[in-house]
Amino acid sequence: MPAAVVGIIGAIGAAVSGIASTVAGLFGAIGSTAIGTALLKLGLSIGLSYLVSAFNRPKQPKPEDVQQSFRQATAPRVRHYGRAKASGTWVFAEAMGGHFYKVIAIGQGPIDAIEEYWIDDKQVTPDAVTGKTGTNVRLRARLGKTTETYYDELAAVFPDSWTAEHRGDGVASVFVTQYAVEQKNYLRNFPNGINTTVRLVFRGAKVKNPITGATAWSDNAAAVIRDYMTHQDGMRLPEKFVATAKAHAGWRTAFTRAAETVPLKGGLSEPRYRLWGSYQMDERPADVLSRMLAACDGRLVPTADGGLTLDIGTWAEPAVVLDNDSITGFSELGRGRDILTTANTVRATFLDPSQDYQAADADPWVDAEDVSLRGEIEQDIQLNMAPSHSQARRLMKLAAWRANPAWIATFQCNLRGLAAFGERFVRIDYPLLGINSVFEVDDFRFVIDEGGLLVGVTIQVHSMPATAYSWDPDQEQGDAPVSENSETDDEIPVPDPPTVTFVGMAAELSFEPSPSPILNIEARWKRTNQSTWTESGVLANAASTFTTPALTENVEYEFQLRYVTERGLEGNWSVSALGTPSGDPAALDSFTAVGGLGRATLNFDTATVDGNLNTIAIYRVPFGQALNKTTHFLTRISAAPNDTIALTDGDATPVNLLTNPGFSSDVGWTTTAGWVIANGKASHALGVYGGISQAVTLAAGTVYRIAYTLLDYDAGAVQTRLTGGTAVDGEWLWDNGRKLFKLTAASGNTTFQVDASTDFGGSIDDAVIFAETGTFAPQGVWNYYAIPENAALVEGPASGPVTATII
Repeated sequence: MPAAVVGIIGAIGAAVSGIASTVAGLFGAIGSTAIGTALLKLGLSIGLSYLVSAFNRPKQPKPEDVQQSFRQATAPRVRHYGRAKASGTWVFAEAMGGHFYKVIAIGQGPIDAIEEYWIDDKQVTPDAVTGKTGTNVRLRARLGKTTETYYDELAAVFPDSWTAEHRGDGVASVFVTQYAVEQKNYLRNFPNGINTTVRLVFRGAKVKNPITGATAWSDNAAAVIRDYMTHQDGMRLPEKFVATAKAHAGWRTAFTRAAETVPLKGGLSEPRYRLWGSYQMDERPADVLSRMLAACDGRLVPTADGGLTLDIGTWAEPAVVLDNDSITGFSELGRGRDILTTANTVRATFLDPSQDYQAADADPWVDAEDVSLRGEIEQDIQLNMAPSHSQARRLMKLAAWRANPAWIATFQCNLRGLAAFGERFVRIDYPLLGINSVFEVDDFRFVIDEGGLLVGVTIQVHSMPATAYSWDPDQEQGDAPVSENSETDDEIPVPDPPTVTFVGMAAELSFEPSPSPILNIEARWKRTNQSTWTESGVLANAASTFTTPALTENVEYEFQLRYVTERGLEGNWSVSALGTPSGDPAALDSFTAVGGLGRATLNFDTATVDGNLNTIAIYRVPFGQALNKTTHFLTRISAAPNDTIALTDGDATPVNLLTNPGFSSDVGWTTTAGWVIANGKASHALGVYGGISQAVTLAAGTVYRIAYTLLDYDAGAVQTRLTGGTAVDGEWLWDNGRKLFKLTAASGNTTFQVDASTDFGGSIDDAVIFAETGTFAPQGVWNYYAIPENAALVEGPASGPVTATII
């Protein structure tokens, strides 16, 4: 065996052992020796498929997720890289003396520096000494140093809740004070009340420069990934695995490549690969690492000295050539991808600072010629840690080339193929197929014979020319999405007057929603013969209605609207709309109730003209009892003038289990001596004990509701039974009338049966049996009442009682 090959095998042996240790460090599952043995015995890939493909591409969280501010007792910790715009979890929130105080945990620290402060959607500048932003808010922030300084101002107000021990070591935070304002101005100053959102734009975690060894803020992709992999709040990979001689050299190269200048349209430039973004510490490390690698064309690569390094993609003529002396065979050779993996349109999202640090859609990368031939075949990728449109487009171009390579293949090689171990690009010179091109390595696998000897390798590749990595910003950068952020305080429009309707004694104002996201609406009203107005305060931007409190009956009022900007600048009031509240709601035109199986159906017709009607209160009263509005209240439904309303009290789904319950014939029924079915009823003659029955499907333990009408009564009694298996007997019944009761089925019951005593003379009709559920209205005879109400729950005339029998 040539000495060079022996040397390669030795180096790879060391790499296998080292990678085994690395995997143990990454996942802490099994020892490095066991992993190394498994790799050799099974011939697993320890190249790209093992260390890169394992980190699949899950759906990524959105960058804007960290901008939410919320209360949560045990929220996951968040760490930030590059630049971020974030809020976070409330760790303290209390009011005192009309002021509101809260502390928000922005994320795991230390962060490097705070660059901007935002209250809701407005950027503010806190005073360097007092922290005030205007007169109503005060902001103080901490960077989350290892040993922090507590907020002494908060401790002075709440000495029992916040002390010098509440430093918040290692947690970046902001302390917010919302000062008391007059009630009428409260919503103008704080449209979201105590939920006013405070967000910071800041430089996140400091990371180690692999070239200089210094730790400082950087958004260099290689430095960020290295930090995440080794940080105690990241993957916790031991430093030794990225610090071997060969691994360290790879990290230095990756850092340099990521920092290289790439031209932009207009003569500007930017670093090749930056990473901005956040991760929660309860995420899978593989998911976080996956989105970092996706945003910089990165690959983790094992090194021959047992380390792990990063390869940042840039094209270069390969140092390794595989030719006839290396290649022993091939498979899966083809021109381009199959229809399931190809694409001619690549769409992507990226982190756009100009869009409020949210995920934005990049200009699609389209192969127009291929689309015209095959139609659009899309591939969607998420690059939500790429902080520029240019970076996203460069990655989209690479994705397009990988989706449509000139060649894909799997080559079997002898031991000379070991030279491709850890390489991103190789040149394949294979005259048999007329191939002499550069290929990107997708997978690298060892071939082990039955004796455990390494006899060759298998590599999976796709062609990747230099063109894929070339960059012409004027032709390829595309057009970034245009920021929709805009605001102006000039020429505030005047709204049209509101439309006024009365709901009881309250006025309901209807109007068009605000025409602009920066304009809120405000209403006011007064008696026309007075000069003092009552104002609503600033309403939500999308509001289209406002309801006043109850007004005075038969007094004319006027109502106006105006727009107010986010900054509190006020426009002119509209002309007045006039209206007079009238009084109590009118009586209902009609109200009926019809009983049924497990339900009663109620129907209402409201008065044609009744501007005061708002709701109808429904009451269900046991038959024979007096109405008690507290005890017998059932529900309250919305109502409007000239309306027809249907309401089901109970469940509309029950079905009678009996066939021919009205005894129109003897179909379905079995009778014994003394029973005769005729004239639409089942009758029993005196002098014979006997029964009438029908087979039904019953479930043991289930309650069944039963009813029938007893008529033509002369003497004696009848008893209802569930028979078959353990019989269940009901009470003996007599006298004419509708009989309602329940029986619980026992094991083996298969029959519904009515037995007559020897001296029973009479008939039964309209028999019912069905299974009871918790959605049914209660069984019995009920009186229903319906009372119209205005918005203040002032009642009009009552309708009822109407009687319904619920079986």
